[in-house]
Amino acid sequence: MNRILALLAVPALLLATTLTGTAHAAPQPPDDLSVLTEEQIQALAVEFATCDPSGSPSSADAANATDLNAVMSGRLAGYMTAYRVSCARMIVQTVQGRGLAQRAAVIAITTAIVESGLQNYATPVDHDSLGLFQQRPSQGWGTPAQLIDPVYATNAFINAMLRKFPNNSWMSGDIGAICQAVQVSDYPSRYQPEVPDAQRVVDALWNGAGGGTTLRRVGIVKFDGTVLVKEGALNAGWKDMLPGGVMRRVVLSGDRVGVLKSDGTVLVKDGQLNAGWKDMLPGGSMKDLALSGDRVGIVKADGTALVKEGELNAGWKDMLPGGVIKQIALSGDRVGIIKADGTALVKDGELNAGWKDMLPGGDIKQIALSGDRVGIIKADGTALVKDGELNAGWKDMLPGGVIKQIVLDGTRIGIIKSDGTVLVKDGELNAGWKDMLPGGVMKQIALSGNRVGMVKSDGTVLVKEGELNAGWKDMLPGGVMTEVALG
Repeated sequence: MNRILALLAVPALLLATTLTGTAHAAPQPPDDLSVLTEEQIQALAVEFATCDPSGSPSSADAANATDLNAVMSGRLAGYMTAYRVSCARMIVQTVQGRGLAQRAAVIAITTAIVESGLQNYATPVDHDSLGLFQQRPSQGWGTPAQLIDPVYATNAFINAMLRKFPNNSWMSGDIGAICQAVQVSDYPSRYQPEVPDAQRVVDALWNGAGGGTTLRRVGIVKFDGTVLVKEGALNAGWKDMLPGGVMRRVVLSGDRVGVLKSDGTVLVKDGQLNAGWKDMLPGGSMKDLALSGDRVGIVKADGTALVKEGELNAGWKDMLPGGVIKQIALSGDRVGIIKADGTALVKDGELNAGWKDMLPGGDIKQIALSGDRVGIIKADGTALVKDGELNAGWKDMLPGGVIKQIVLDGTRIGIIKSDGTVLVKDGELNAGWKDMLPGGVMKQIALSGNRVGMVKSDGTVLVKEGELNAGWKDMLPGGVMTEVALG
């Protein structure tokens, strides 16, 4: 195991090199090892071990770090490095090697973000805790040499999780609570807020951990039904994605692009923008399409809801809990639907998990999911959001006026009111709303990471990147737009 010394006169997680020998002055995450006092931290000389046994982090790790810094919203937002990505990559690869579902990697990455800030401690800082998960030799986790081996440490964590959550019970329920059950931390509330970022990290690495970068995409549907997508910076060039026929919707998730054509055909491509489309039609015309991670969900014209998981050629699973479905939403391991009678149902974990009645009273018009948040719009235009467990209490999110659309991503919530005003809040559910209206009436809003996109009533598409008060950029490639998607 290669090791690199970082002698620090600042908090222990503040890595002073890129682990390739080049000093840098990147900002650092606060208080990851919060059990320590400032006086203790100041006196430390910390040794970090490399995570990838092949040596230094790769160029792909560095590219992924850059892209993740643009989308993460928790304690490591802006602080991802090639080294941290290489450590996360080893965790993801180990989970994949055991044939476990993506959720296991999200649980492990969530834990490592909180415990070590995704850095592999080769010298103890808190008692005799070591490695990515701050596991203790004195508590039977392994020898010091084993605990700074990311593969061993990840397997030890997963083994403990499987013992405490047998029969795949870890596939449902609150991820933060699962992390706490394994780690038995003095600070149990710190895990759940990092789940959205852990999901982003896993999404970036899951399809060939160690390969491509996180894809920052913007997709639009023009008035003539043409679909265009740009990749990378907002000033990147648009690419004509039309697979033949007129498009109604475009959906982006990670390296997947999905379209719903006006004839009800659903097509999805996986990987590069020039990859071939795959006909996803399982029989019958489609009304709705949703993508998240390695899942694809559809609603057929007869109201049947189907989901597939994994490869695009995987088999569909009938998700209908009874009644006709109007909308489907996916986020991580959650599936949400609205039935024709206005009932909203959500399941958490395996596709065969049981549905939970989420109806807070009144008919539901729209459902949105992101991480551990669920948002709905009721028939009376009231917007409600719950945060955490599916049985958590709803919070009235109405800032005044009737709501037409709600969108969730990470810690952001966006709404369009009936007067076309767009509002966004960032952070806690009780955070203040910010007026995002750039002039004109809005028809649609989209959120992804630190990006906000809108379609105005005149068909102009605008996107802003970074802080909510950042300037809007006119994204119109020519012609009138009907929809914008961010990924």
